[in-house]
Amino acid sequence: MNLSEAKALEDAGKRIAEAVTLHILATKDIFDVTGRWCAFRLDDGTSDGKTYTDKDEAIRYQEPREREYCYLKIPPDGISIKHAMGYLRANRHPMVDVLSPEHRINKIVFPQAPTLLNPEYSE
Repeated sequence: MNLSEAKALEDAGKRIAEAVTLHILATKDIFDVTGRWCAFRLDDGTSDGKTYTDKDEAIRYQEPREREYCYLKIPPDGISIKHAMGYLRANRHPMVDVLSPEHRINKIVFPQAPTLLNPEYSE
């Protein structure tokens, strides 16, 4: 990663951290927003400024470009810039399926994953 890519990742991480903090500070009761979901663009970390009740709803609102976003569940204590950068970087990896409920291995990139990860699988 060169210096300009590192700076762009840091800027995106700041946007994510600030958006999550803003959602937490904008509510009277922290439990109104904790556990809700936000969508962030993978390329620059921008958000639509909304929170969603679940990941599926967040994905639906980003269609038809849902794969251009990562989805973050809002933690009660927010997220640091460093953690936001790591989360964004991990979600940018082609092996990660951002639409999967548990961020499973992307079946498009690695189609054998369900077979290989299945505990009942045997040759």
